[in-house]
Amino acid sequence: MLIKCVPLGAGQDVGKSCVIVTIGGKNIMSDCGMHMGYQDDRRYPKFSFVSKIGITHKLSPVSSLLIIT
Repeated sequence: MLIKCVPLGAGQDVGKSCVIVTIGGKNIMSDCGMHMGYQDDRRYPKFSFVSKIGITHKLSPVSSLLIIT
């Protein structure tokens, strides 16, 4: 079974993390947060990247599971 892991944020930023893991056709989003130092769209992970990796153009119907911590 293929497992695909795509980071949408974090790296050098604190709080602006998000990871989408695809397993068996199901998409799981975890650790989704925002950067507290910005007040504009830079505070969020790069959700626009979701359409570029071939998952879909809309995020809400994409995720099979959203883990909130």
